Amino acid sequence: MGKLDVGFGDQTYAKKVLSRAPDIGRRLEYFMATGNVVSPTGLDLMQASGFTVVADKLNFFRYISHFRCVHRGAFFTTMKTTAVRKLLPDSWGFLCPVHTPDGSPCGLLNHMTASCKVVTGMPAVMGEQPAALEQLDTRALPETLARLGMDPHEDGNCKDHLVVMLDGKVIGMLRVALAVAVADKLRDLKCDPAATDVPESLEIGLVMPSSRGQFPGLFMYCQPFRMVRPVQNLRCDRVEFIGSFEQAYMDIAIDPAG
Repeated sequence: MGKLDVGFGDQTYAKKVLSRAPDIGRRLEYFMATGNVVSPTGLDLMQASGFTVVADKLNFFRYISHFRCVHRGAFFTTMKTTAVRKLLPDSWGFLCPVHTPDGSPCGLLNHMTASCKVVTGMPAVMGEQPAALEQLDTRALPETLARLGMDPHEDGNCKDHLVVMLDGKVIGMLRVALAVAVADKLRDLKCDPAATDVPESLEIGLVMPSSRGQFPGLFMYCQPFRMVRPVQNLRCDRVEFIGSFEQAYMDIAIDPAG
């Protein structure tokens, strides 16, 4: 800036420069302690507070329950509608319909069920602690689907084919007449411990064509940070982990003998 008396080796000058810089660590500590965001622009967020929940150490169970809670957001506490507080069918088995506090956060602060698990890798689904967060190996899955009858996406059409997607990427097309059989076979391979090409936490959501329903297709998800819960697969007589998306399109019996 035209000043010649700047000494980069001067300790006083270095302290003066560092004092003018914002203390990011202190601001992050304030954010974690209070849950409030201090920003002149607002960062285009719906809320500026309530981003963290302070864990109460009233007792051990009260303290540990904070690490299995899901908060929909402090913004919805000011809304007069109750639509965001409803427990939808795709949340059944994943969010507890009872464990929610009274007052304004009722229905907004939910807790995961005892059987619900968060996918952080293959060992996490089996109940063991994974060494590190890793993406599950799905490289052999397109080849397996091709053997079951999946066509390349260039050969399909929208009239008699369903789109096949894996983690948001189109990998092929599947004939509508084969969709149910392919999904069932894929689910059998998912429950088979010897089938290493199909991960056991794979989410298989088959949406068949309907008049006013969701966009049809075979949607599969295998990324981490998904909630899964164990159910008994009556056809394979094995425990199967299902996700919140696929259970809305599955037939899950309340009584196995019924």
